[in-house]
Amino acid sequence: MATKTKKDPDAYEESVDNKLIETGDSCQDAASDLEVELGAPGGESLQQEQLLDSIGEAQRALDRFLGNQFESARAMMEPLAETSMYHSLGCSTIYYMQASMTLEQPDIQRAVLATKRALRVCQRYRRPRNGLAMAAPLLLRLADFTDEQCHAELCYAELLLEKAVLTFAQDESLMAFVRGGLKIRDCHRAYRLCWRLLRKRAWSCAELRMHFESGARCA
Repeated sequence: MATKTKKDPDAYEESVDNKLIETGDSCQDAASDLEVELGAPGGESLQQEQLLDSIGEAQRALDRFLGNQFESARAMMEPLAETSMYHSLGCSTIYYMQASMTLEQPDIQRAVLATKRALRVCQRYRRPRNGLAMAAPLLLRLADFTDEQCHAELCYAELLLEKAVLTFAQDESLMAFVRGGLKIRDCHRAYRLCWRLLRKRAWSCAELRMHFESGARCA
């Protein structure tokens, strides 16, 4: 007949503690893996830093352009013009200002193409909206906008104004006049939204709000 061995309470308690420690370690490892997969906290601050860097570089490029360093200014903006909204806006603005000074058709065509590209880039960063919100922007909830989406709206509004002026310069027909007028109407709507975002939205970064205000108040 088998005899039952008496378990040592201290040894049993120690084994339970070890299992709990191992379980806790595995849970921490799983949480760390999940954090790496989904993105660690602070992603918004990193996004804000990248946005501030792109704004600063666009300002430096514009300073070079105004200092007659045209090629140097374009060289600063072109590499990231397909992905960064401020680089794309800066590149478009440089071509737009050049076309406005020369009024030559080749310069106007380059400015139009650069503006269309910049509008596509900004569209990727704008807040998604359904059909009702597209028809009535006042229905958008301002609290749902991120800082990046606010700046995308501002860049989009500025580009619409550039595109409207280029439409008048590119073609002097009646249809071009109508198209330009419609673009100005869309631009006005976009700037109205920017003004509401400036006044009624709670901003998490004061510096980004300052840059946004400088653009919204110039409209």
